[in-house]
Amino acid sequence: MKLRTILQLAFVFIALLAMGLSAFIAFSGGRNMAEQLVAATVILSLASFAGLATSRHITHPLADLARSIEDFGAGDLSQRANSSSANEICDLARSFNRMADTLATKIAERQQVEEHLHLSRTQFRDLSAHLQRIREEERARIARDIHDDLGQCLTTLKLDLALLYQDTPEHAAVVRQKVREMLQLVDGTINSVRRIITELRPRLLDDLGLTAAIEWQTADFQKRTGIPVSLSVYPREIILDRDRSTVLFRVLQEALLNVVRHAAATAVSVSLTDIDGKVEFEVRDNGRGITKEESGHCTSFGLLGIRERAESLRGAASISGTPGEGTVLTITFPTTDEEAHA
Repeated sequence: MKLRTILQLAFVFIALLAMGLSAFIAFSGGRNMAEQLVAATVILSLASFAGLATSRHITHPLADLARSIEDFGAGDLSQRANSSSANEICDLARSFNRMADTLATKIAERQQVEEHLHLSRTQFRDLSAHLQRIREEERARIARDIHDDLGQCLTTLKLDLALLYQDTPEHAAVVRQKVREMLQLVDGTINSVRRIITELRPRLLDDLGLTAAIEWQTADFQKRTGIPVSLSVYPREIILDRDRSTVLFRVLQEALLNVVRHAAATAVSVSLTDIDGKVEFEVRDNGRGITKEESGHCTSFGLLGIRERAESLRGAASISGTPGEGTVLTITFPTTDEEAHA
């Protein structure tokens, strides 16, 4: 029954009761007051009952609708209002149910998209880590081949030239000078080969560990650029697996390269700490300071590479700067895979 019809019937019923009460009082004018009060009480009780019945038809559906809306808003997406009757409130409940169905569908679709996006990011991160691992292995292989083949050949050539120089008579000054020049050329080539091998895969990183490799890299940077570097490592020897040590060393190389190219700095500080299974690595300079636009620029491949390397270790990278004061690069990551999933 429609709500309007219920209300109309209730009003008619109450009006009829009121008219009956008036007629009864007028007709029984000669009766005593007690009888009139009893009759009035009966009629008013019936009117109250009619009003209560009408109220139940109105308030109960409204309360049910309000409860359904509240539960839906609290996260119960399966909550629906009762719409079995045929009145305006139930029409409103059906409208709410249709809206809830549409919203629940859209939320489910969004959750599914977010799950796919998270899975894609995880797969991309794992693929990136795998490619980096392959690249480092290829670098190490090339470095070994250069050292074993080209390095040995150059060493043998230097020894032969040294012997040739000793066996050349002193009166053959032109020949001795030419051999001496060839020895200098071979020495320069050997140094270049060593530099290439070190850039491909520093032997210190594999032989003496991360701390020694960082000390060598910062000292070499200071020697080549003239920019002083302060280094702090705590504890003194930090033992990480091959992948983490490589990532940290490559991040240091990229950070120092950015200092030379962009920072215009006169001092650099590097700190490395390992506390409670969490590694924190920081490179700070006193240069011009990177801007937010530069740090978030999608074509800053060096910074993207740093973030990518940190994420490959289930870590995070933070790059911030203050104009005129410098730039701070910080990466944090767990020391082991078990710590990452803890």
